[in-house]
Amino acid sequence: MADAQEELASGRHADVGKSLGIETEKSVSFRLQVSQLQTIADTNSVIEPRLKFMQSALQGISDSAASFMTAIVGASGSGQAASVAQRAGEDALRGFTDLANTSYGGGYLFAGINTTVPPLSDYFETPASASKLATQAAFVSEFGFAPDDPAAATIPAASMKVFLDGAFASLFDAANWSGNWSNASDQNVTSRISKNEIIDISVNANEAPMRSLAMAFTMIADLGIENFSEQTRSVVFDKAMRLTAQASAGVTGLQANIGLAEERVATASERISIQMDIVEANIGKLESIDPAEVSVRISALLTQIETSYSLTARLHQMSLVNYL
Repeated sequence: MADAQEELASGRHADVGKSLGIETEKSVSFRLQVSQLQTIADTNSVIEPRLKFMQSALQGISDSAASFMTAIVGASGSGQAASVAQRAGEDALRGFTDLANTSYGGGYLFAGINTTVPPLSDYFETPASASKLATQAAFVSEFGFAPDDPAAATIPAASMKVFLDGAFASLFDAANWSGNWSNASDQNVTSRISKNEIIDISVNANEAPMRSLAMAFTMIADLGIENFSEQTRSVVFDKAMRLTAQASAGVTGLQANIGLAEERVATASERISIQMDIVEANIGKLESIDPAEVSVRISALLTQIETSYSLTARLHQMSLVNYL
C-alpha cells in the first residue's frame, strides 16, 4: 500500500530497480545523460551574458576609436589644436584601458585564461608605469632629449617617421607588449557548449587590433605633439589615423568572432533542450506508472485490508464460552 501510494504521488515506480530489472541500466544511463546535458546547459546560460558584456566592451572600444579619429582630424595645424588632440589621445587611452579591463562574474573578460588579473596596467599611474617608462626611454634614445624638451621642435618629419615605424612601433610588438603593457594570456578561454563542441568564448588584450589602438592613442597622448613643428606633427597625426582605421577594422573582426560564438552557443542550447526532452521522454517510458492501474491496485489493497480488519474483529469476538 505504501509503495502504491508513493507511485501514485510521484508518477514513477517506488523501486525502479525492482520494477525494471535488467532495464534499470537504461534508466541509469538516461539519467546520466540528462545530468551531463543539464551541466552544459547551465554553463551556456553563464556564457551568454559573458559574451554580451564582451561585445558591449568591444563596441565601446570601437566608439572610442571613432571619437579619437574625429578629434585629431584637422588638428595638425596650430599647437593649440594639437593640445586638444593630445587630451583626446589621453582620454582615449584611459578609456581603452578601462574597457580592456572589463570584468564579469569575478573574472576579467580580455585577460585570456589569466582571468584573475587585470589585462592592462594604467599607462598614467604613479609611480610611472613600465609602458610609459619604455615610451619615454625609446624617445630619448632616438632623439637625445625628452618629449617635453624645447628641442623637440627641431625634430625633422623624416626622423619622426623613422622613429614611429621603428623604435616606437617595436614597443607594441608581441614581446614588448607582454613585457610592458599586458598581463593577459594569448590563450583564450574555451568552453564546451555541447557534447561535441568546444569553442573560444573570449578575445584577449594581446590581439593585434588592441595593440595598434594603444599605439595610436599613445603617440598622440604622450610624445609631446604640441611641441613639434607642423610638418612633424602631421607625420604623427597621419600615422595615428592610419593605425586607428586599421585597428578599428580589426576590432570589428573581433566583434564578429564574438557574435559567431554567441550564435553557436544559442544554437547549441536549443539542441540541448531538444535532446533533454527526448531523453526525459525515454526515462518516462521506463519509470512512469499507469495512474489508473495503480488506483485499481490501491482499491484492491484497501478492500483486502478492510476484509482483514473485519476478520480480525470477528476473531476477537469468538470465545469457547459461546459454545458451551
